[in-house]
Amino acid sequence: MKTSKTIKMLLKHLFKNKFGVVTVLVLSVVSVLFGVSIPYLIGVAVDATNLGVGQVDFNTVYKTLIYIVIAGITYPVINYITNAIASKIAYNLVVELRTDVFEKIHLLPLKTIDTRQIGELSSLVINDLELVIDGISHVLTLLLSSIITIIASISIMIYLDIYLALIIIVITPVAFILTKFITTKSYKSFKEAQQITAQYNAYTNEIITEARIVTAFNYQEIASKKANDLSDKLTKARQNAMFFSSLNNPTSRYINNITYVIVALVGGLAYINNLYPITIGVITSLLFYANQFAKPLNEITAISTEIQASLVACNRVFSFLELENDYDESDKPNLEKISGNVTFENVSFRYIESKPLIENFNLDVKQGEVVAIVGPTGAGKTTIVNLLMRFYEANSGKILLDGKSIYDYKKESVRKQFGMVLQETWLKNATIKENLLYGTTDITEEQMIEVAKRCRVHDFISRLPDGYNTIVTEVSYRVSQGEKQLITIARAMLNDPNILILDEATSAVDTRTELLIQDALDTIMKDKTSFIIAHRLSTIVNADKILVLNKGQIVEIGNHFELLEKKGFYYKLYNSQFVTSIRKTKKEE
Repeated sequence: MKTSKTIKMLLKHLFKNKFGVVTVLVLSVVSVLFGVSIPYLIGVAVDATNLGVGQVDFNTVYKTLIYIVIAGITYPVINYITNAIASKIAYNLVVELRTDVFEKIHLLPLKTIDTRQIGELSSLVINDLELVIDGISHVLTLLLSSIITIIASISIMIYLDIYLALIIIVITPVAFILTKFITTKSYKSFKEAQQITAQYNAYTNEIITEARIVTAFNYQEIASKKANDLSDKLTKARQNAMFFSSLNNPTSRYINNITYVIVALVGGLAYINNLYPITIGVITSLLFYANQFAKPLNEITAISTEIQASLVACNRVFSFLELENDYDESDKPNLEKISGNVTFENVSFRYIESKPLIENFNLDVKQGEVVAIVGPTGAGKTTIVNLLMRFYEANSGKILLDGKSIYDYKKESVRKQFGMVLQETWLKNATIKENLLYGTTDITEEQMIEVAKRCRVHDFISRLPDGYNTIVTEVSYRVSQGEKQLITIARAMLNDPNILILDEATSAVDTRTELLIQDALDTIMKDKTSFIIAHRLSTIVNADKILVLNKGQIVEIGNHFELLEKKGFYYKLYNSQFVTSIRKTKKEE
């Protein structure tokens, strides 16, 4: 996204709070007017004491001093109020952006989320938005008041003495030219640093989450090396950014000091040689203005680092918010409860445009049938489920539930027809009860316990110290992997769906737990249409229909015994697992 577009979008968000922004603007103007009036008043006071030998206009001096005291007291008070309002605006804006980003995650198609690392999204929500806060605060306070100060100072300087004012105005832009070059360099480094930060966060999140796997495979040294490499790149990028940005302030100060000296020399010579009418008070005021004129420039260059980092962060946030949403389905009706008939008609799909996966796929499943989907890795087993649940959209063809196209109804209502158990046993950091009731409504505790009993999960929950109130997490070791899988199965059953999807649901459990699950499934799947994806072919022997997939195509279809009699692809697949199992058993003996 172009920087100009980023700034435009930021201003659009800022001006949602027009009253707050206008208030900051008005207070900044008032504050600056008090601030820039002080050098002028000092000049007036100096001239009032320089009327001649022994001549002093005490009335003017007293009035001027009173004005200076009032301005000196009022200026910091208004400044404080301005900063407080500006900070509130900044934090409210970031709260809004954080909400927008979080909601955006739920609006994006799953295929977009799948292409991004978790750590990258976390960095976007946390790190980038914190940088946005800093940048907006600086813009609304220092940058805004600095610009107003520059304009007001130039106006008063020209009013006092146009010649000395021109010296200040002509020399000062040299600082801008130099800082422009410096900030261009530092901006690129800050942008690179932000990108590497996202990569580093994603990698460390991955390593920490899978710490047991890292340790089990003795991957610590390799993981540390990669982390150190990313850290070195990040350090180098930040050092480059800080090096260039640190040049801004001293460069502008050096030029400002030169300006101060030239104004003093030229003004002093003009007064001594009487080159044109000029007073000591005017020279005094202009010396103050030369310094005051430099102060906002110094502040701008000093905060340029934070503003650049914030701008890069804004760019990343707004670029994310501009990603294409899943298409709107608000005008579509909800799909009412179905009986469980499923039909695929000439369905084609590919994750990558140049690589076909599923072509002209056809399948007809009647209510209550148990359909197993088997095949080698990459055959398209999980893809079939992804299309059925509308996690991904088919490129062509139709998918029907009870003869109704799933594309004619809202996705949410389509997904409510399914109970899904994935291979990954995701549990949120909460009690077992809260995990069981995840996504369900109007379920009583008695109904929950009844489903838990049917899913063979109630007994082990009852043995836990806190029962259903036991806290579990995704990486908790108080509950075994198999027990977690039983919880996810019970969770799927609480909605009483008419279609069940078990995607490798027993692949991560031991034999005893697998028997418990099979026992539970025999009861739960009664009169329900069920799709079972499994690498363990022993789990789908009793399926009504087995689809054998290879490269996105149905190469065989039938029940277990029919397919074995054919001695085709399934026969080889089944026997390869059976023979491997026998060899393992003999080896153990």
